[in-house]
Amino acid sequence: MKKLLLAAAALLLALAAQAQGTKHLSFEGMSLEGEYNTFTRIMRRNGFRFASKDKQEPFMRGKVLGEQADVTILVTPKTYQVYMIMVSYPQRTGWETLKNQYDSMKMKMFARYGEPQMCVEQFSSPLAENNPIAALEHGNCTFVSNYQVPGGEIIMSLSKDARVQIYYMDAEGMKLANAEQ
Repeated sequence: MKKLLLAAAALLLALAAQAQGTKHLSFEGMSLEGEYNTFTRIMRRNGFRFASKDKQEPFMRGKVLGEQADVTILVTPKTYQVYMIMVSYPQRTGWETLKNQYDSMKMKMFARYGEPQMCVEQFSSPLAENNPIAALEHGNCTFVSNYQVPGGEIIMSLSKDARVQIYYMDAEGMKLANAEQ
């Protein structure tokens, strides 16, 4: 009886370890996996709407972290499996509104994922701080936070065109995308 219990416990541990190894990244409560058409059906059920149907770079619109955004769905080149989501919030014209949105998103990310493993928020020269938007455009301003989460990695940054962007990269999907290159 004792051997049977030990064997059952070992089997359960092996199954749990195997299940953890294949866990996919979660995006707004949806598992970031599966074929493009299936995944977009799930997104539509969760309130996202198509803005384009181009399979090379399809994108939808919807709320991410409570704010309206464009969501680009990246798929593998051969089997059209979803492996990455790029979220892009509306472009901002002023530094204060852009920085406030970045700080707000960072707080929401902290609430979901905790402290980022890496965070860089700096200007490359003191003069760049005088015109932060121009500094972004010319690559003299870096605001980026990196989160290692179960199933993958999330990177939030400020883009050169003054947008907050968030990249959700599924580890298993990224492996498949690299294998299909």
